[in-house]
Amino acid sequence: MYPVVLYQMGKVGSSSLKGTLNHYKFKSLHIHRYYFNDNERPINPKPLFLKLKYNLTLNRFLKEKKVKVITFYRDPLPRNISSFFQNLDIYFSKKERKNLTYDILEKKFNNSFRFHDTPNNWFDLELNKRLGINIFEVPFNKETGYTIINKDNIELLICTTNKINTLEKELAEFLEVEEFKLIHKNIGDNKWYKDLYKEFKERYKPSQAMLDKLYNSKTIQHFFTQKTIEELKSKWLVK
Repeated sequence: MYPVVLYQMGKVGSSSLKGTLNHYKFKSLHIHRYYFNDNERPINPKPLFLKLKYNLTLNRFLKEKKVKVITFYRDPLPRNISSFFQNLDIYFSKKERKNLTYDILEKKFNNSFRFHDTPNNWFDLELNKRLGINIFEVPFNKETGYTIINKDNIELLICTTNKINTLEKELAEFLEVEEFKLIHKNIGDNKWYKDLYKEFKERYKPSQAMLDKLYNSKTIQHFFTQKTIEELKSKWLVK
């Protein structure tokens, strides 16, 4: 089996695929960022060591005869909310996290800019830059929810998160194995903030400026039809 790299922005729903690759004993790597700019979390000494280790592994994989790369795109606002909650420790002290309310979270979310740009710029700043593949130059199959791009020794599968559960056969063919069954993981229910997270998703109403930024971008238009975009956006307008 060829090495497999899950190379995508954070919080796009790749945990099940990561676990499945490990289950099938693929030689694999899961990486969010190769470069040191525009990270959603500050890089501390321990994460820095891991980042350098992952970067070296990616460099080694890319020198092999063939490497399989899988990347995802997810509805941007839910992704940003998920990223915000995943990183609450960088916005609030341990003491503050014990007394969080919806109002506090809403204010911080609206005024935190580390992650709001990620859905719009990650492909340019990361995947396109490191792999030399400009995904926007290749039409995306919006009906099937995935597209495969080949360049030199790289085979890249791009998939929207909402379609991954329907693509087990296609994933098996892409990975060149006879069978590939996704092993689903739902780690969200185990988070200490699960109740706050649920309330936030139910109550949050974004500004028009935020909706325009996320749902009028070239990135989302590359992956979804206008009809789908309007449906995704409308969910935030009826609260």
